[in-house]
Amino acid sequence: MHVSAEEVPPEGFWQPLTGGIKGDETAVQAVAREVFEETGQVVGEGEFRFVADGIRVKVSADFEVVKSLFVVRLPSQVVTVEPSEHDDFRWVEPGEVSGLLHWESNRETWEQVQKVL
Repeated sequence: MHVSAEEVPPEGFWQPLTGGIKGDETAVQAVAREVFEETGQVVGEGEFRFVADGIRVKVSADFEVVKSLFVVRLPSQVVTVEPSEHDDFRWVEPGEVSGLLHWESNRETWEQVQKVL
């Protein structure tokens, strides 16, 4: 997914599907919701494959994110981009992903995902 150039950094950047837990959601409920919000596709919670948990990413001196990673095969290659979050998407071969990702933390988590593909 491509984050608009209106965000930081000014040229925009590519990132995998991301998001956070809302309210009392479980991690898998949150990832199913995020997949729907960011792609328009409905995927059952049981279809996600767990990759890793507890991955810490320091965003700033006083803010850290703890990630859980999942993979899933989407039911379709048709993606509906949510324009308030992204301005484009692209399907690429697994070997191309790391070179497109802007943030080091995304490249590090992609390495973990590749181990289960």
